[in-house]
Amino acid sequence: MGKIKLYIVLLVLGIGLQQTYGQVYKFKTSGFSVLEKNERGKWG
Repeated sequence: MGKIKLYIVLLVLGIGLQQTYGQVYKFKTSGFSVLEKNERGKWG
């Protein structure tokens, strides 16, 4: 029974970490795209 509980806890932690990492990654990419030059050579 102890091993099953451990696996469940690790699974939940893994899913939570993936979701938070995905949010940070999306934030970084959207923040980076704002800093890119557009077609007219203007920033943002």
